[in-house]
Amino acid sequence: MKDITRSLEDQLEVNEVELQGLQDFMDSNIVLQSYLTKGLVLEVTSDYVKVDAGVKSESLVSINEFTEEELPQVGDIIDIYVDRYENKAGTTVLSYIEAKRKQAWKEFELLVQGGENPTGTVVSQNRGGYMVDFNGVLAFMPITQASSSPIKFRDALIGFTGQFKVLLLDSINNKVTVSRKVLMNEENQAQKSELMKKISVGDVVKGIVKNITEYGAFIDLGGFDGLLHVTDMSWKRVQSPRGILDVGDEVEVKVINIDQSANRISLGMKQLVKEPWEYVDNYKEGDIVDGTISNVIDYGAFVSLEHNLEGLVYITEISWTHKNILPSSVFKVGDKVKVKIIEINHDKHRINLSYKKAQDNPWTKFSEDYSIGDKVSGKVKNVTEFGIFISLTKELDGMIHISDLSWDKKGDEIIKDIKSGDDIEAKIMTIDIEKEQVNLSVKHLLRDESPNEKHGKGKLVSGKVSSIEADKLYIDIGEGDKLKGVVYKQDISTVRDQQDTSRFKVEDKITGIIKYLDTDKNELTISIKEQQRKEEKKSIENYKPEKVGTVLGDIFNFDKTSASSTPEKSKEDTSSKKTTQDTEAKSDTESK
Repeated sequence: MKDITRSLEDQLEVNEVELQGLQDFMDSNIVLQSYLTKGLVLEVTSDYVKVDAGVKSESLVSINEFTEEELPQVGDIIDIYVDRYENKAGTTVLSYIEAKRKQAWKEFELLVQGGENPTGTVVSQNRGGYMVDFNGVLAFMPITQASSSPIKFRDALIGFTGQFKVLLLDSINNKVTVSRKVLMNEENQAQKSELMKKISVGDVVKGIVKNITEYGAFIDLGGFDGLLHVTDMSWKRVQSPRGILDVGDEVEVKVINIDQSANRISLGMKQLVKEPWEYVDNYKEGDIVDGTISNVIDYGAFVSLEHNLEGLVYITEISWTHKNILPSSVFKVGDKVKVKIIEINHDKHRINLSYKKAQDNPWTKFSEDYSIGDKVSGKVKNVTEFGIFISLTKELDGMIHISDLSWDKKGDEIIKDIKSGDDIEAKIMTIDIEKEQVNLSVKHLLRDESPNEKHGKGKLVSGKVSSIEADKLYIDIGEGDKLKGVVYKQDISTVRDQQDTSRFKVEDKITGIIKYLDTDKNELTISIKEQQRKEEKKSIENYKPEKVGTVLGDIFNFDKTSASSTPEKSKEDTSSKKTTQDTEAKSDTESK
């Protein structure tokens, strides 16, 4: 034991006092455990390595704790960990692996405390991240700390060796958490700062497309990423950045902005070429030009012109005959088209185009081929409650209003028997190119005027009351049974209180305006109220006041006193007034 003590003294470089204290401690019955020491190899077999660790009994270490390269020889001094030592007669439990781990922990702690970033190797992955081996110290690296950029294949990091930043070091519980991302960010930041010093706005640089998003692409400029926004990729409208760039492409870009405080660089591709609007003077409003459909949207289509200029064909400028046509039903990307320039807006850098105006106007052509009064025919295309539409040409429809179907019958009854696909002949009544309308009439094919012309709508008619009912008056207009008139209660007067049929008696004369002729019933609907309104309006228009303060009663020669006097009283007043006037006139003559 004395020789072993000397060998330990030489290896551990302890003084005599410390060595004696250790010897006294080992000679006691105190239980020793969990400490790192050194031991002398006494024997090596196929199953164990016998080690003298300076304790009373010799101890064994399993041969499995040594690798082939680590297997010691007899006489070697090795690190050993005393896990448990019961007493003088007990069994000592030793571990070479634990000794290595404890030694590695000490070295690891010293390295971290010195402010260094230890070097380790990623050895495995688990659900939450990776395990990193630092020469015997296993540390956990969360997946969120593995890289500063997205990792497509997690197992690609297995076997990676490099430096890591220690985020947590718990020696008591043997826990270590590390990060690779922190060091990558620090390195990127340093590269950014260095690059920011070298680069200037306006510089043209090359880079690699690193990532593509909906709003643009990130370009690696050599350790530093710059953003190429979608609006700066092309002077044309870009629907998707992926239609222009692919990850890994090498591109040439121009530095358009540098934000030193945020360490951001904005890049542009379109700035490398001349702005298309500078070529706009090559065009003028009214020109018909060739173009290519570059994009189709809900409200129109964009047309690419020369020099990357682009114009919009709004939905209303697509077709002469279809106002709300679906743009995608007419155009598709890549179509070659002719368009007319209808507006060049220099302030907004916009060109408005028309597809339909680059073609013949079918309404103009129709007015050249047909005249008002011409007879046309076509198939019913659509039936509505107010009329029907018939197809005149492949592009144009004409409308027949419900009132123009017949002179004798109600249009809403006739229209019930008309259906799509029926052939109809009609007469052209109007052709309105500006409103893009052709109005037709079926009844005017027979005659231009109603057979009952004198009893047409709006004309004046007189007659006598022939019979009275609670809600209407029947009028004899002198046509016998061939035609009779009727005045409904609501058409008797403009004053609601006087809309009463009891105010009349048979043989009373009335005058009114014809509202409607029902040929099936041979009946005229007459309105006294409309006639009163017409007369009142005419009196107001013809009246010219001669003095201030004229009242409405003067307009209609209404005498206030006559309203409350009897006819006899009125007559006396008139006679008295006349006598007074004669007396005044006689006095004037005598004075003269």
